[in-house]
Amino acid sequence: MAYPREIFWVSFFQLKTLLIVLKIQSFYIVFTLNKMYIYDKKVINMQIELSKNALVIHNIMQQAFLEYDQAGMPSSALKETIDSVQEDLENGEQAFVGYDTNRKPVAMVRFQVKESYVYFYRLSVLPECQGKGYAKQLLKALEVYARQSGIPEVRCKVRKNVDRNVLLYTNAGFQIYEEEHVQLINGNTIPVISMKKQIVDENKSLVVCSEVKVTK
Repeated sequence: MAYPREIFWVSFFQLKTLLIVLKIQSFYIVFTLNKMYIYDKKVINMQIELSKNALVIHNIMQQAFLEYDQAGMPSSALKETIDSVQEDLENGEQAFVGYDTNRKPVAMVRFQVKESYVYFYRLSVLPECQGKGYAKQLLKALEVYARQSGIPEVRCKVRKNVDRNVLLYTNAGFQIYEEEHVQLINGNTIPVISMKKQIVDENKSLVVCSEVKVTK
C-alpha cells in the first residue's frame, strides 16, 4: 500500500524505527502519543497536537465564537478567560490544536475523557480558515484518540439552529440521541441536541511502516 509522501514531512515522536499509519476511509493518519498529522487529498491538511497552551486555545476560541455574539446568539465561550481555560486544562481537560503548514495555529477542540466516552466541546476554526476541512480533521483526531484509548464513543452537544454544525457532525457519522433547551447568557433559550458516534475497531487497517526517517 503506497502512502502519500506529504504525510512524512512533519516531525513526530520516533518509536525506534517505526512510524504508525492508520487509514480511515479517505484519511491517512500518522500518530504518536502527542502528535497527529492527518492527510486527505480533498482538503488542506494540518498538523494536530495535544496542547496545554491556554493562550493559543483561548485566542482561537474567541475569534471563532464571536460570530454567535454578532448574530445575537452569544455563547458562554466568550466569557471564558485565559486563566479559566488554564484552570480547566490543569483539572483534566485536554485539547487538540491544529497548525497549518506555516505552523500557524488555526483550529482547536477541547475535550474530556469520561468513563465510557470522549466528550468534546468548543470546536473552533479561525474565521478566515473555515471551509478548508480543518473541523473534519479535528473530529478524526478525536476518533483516533478514542480508539487508541479503548474508548467506544465520542459525544458532543450542538445548537440545533446552526445547520452547518449539525450537518458537519451528521456527515461525520454522529447521531442525535437527546434534545434539550438551554438558556443563553443573554436570557434567550435555544434548542440544543446531543450527538454521539460509536467508534468502530479498525485494527485490520493498522499498518506499521519501517525504515521511515522521522525526527523528534
